[in-house]
Amino acid sequence: MAEIETGMNLYEFNKSTLVKAPSLTSAEMDLMRNRLKKFLAKNNKAKYYYMMFCRDIADYTLFTSKDFEISDYAEQMEEDIQDCFRNRGMEIMMIDINDDDVVEIWTRVNHPEDESLNEIYLYHIFPYDEAIIEYSTDCEVN
Repeated sequence: MAEIETGMNLYEFNKSTLVKAPSLTSAEMDLMRNRLKKFLAKNNKAKYYYMMFCRDIADYTLFTSKDFEISDYAEQMEEDIQDCFRNRGMEIMMIDINDDDVVEIWTRVNHPEDESLNEIYLYHIFPYDEAIIEYSTDCEVN
């Protein structure tokens, strides 16, 4: 099969493709949501913290659990992720889990009055425990 040189990297290709792609069907969305729930339930790299981050718009959300490991909240966390995007006026276009246990969620902001204004954003969700420095009354203060 012949390759076509586009001069685009994968990020640029996904952005240009997803901006005009049809919305997910409910079956496709259910499949992606289930994969995300399974990942969150089994991932043991994060005990208590996950970060959801979009570099393009400097958007950060921290998910945390203090009483149980965060994997115990996989179903609730998946629903909250959906709510985060809904509250931002975004629709999920694709969810992918890469080999480094980082979730990539491609979202789209639709502008029905002028589709040329539609915007695509890539969010990453990843374990964040190692980035947290936490103090408590159990710590000794010197």
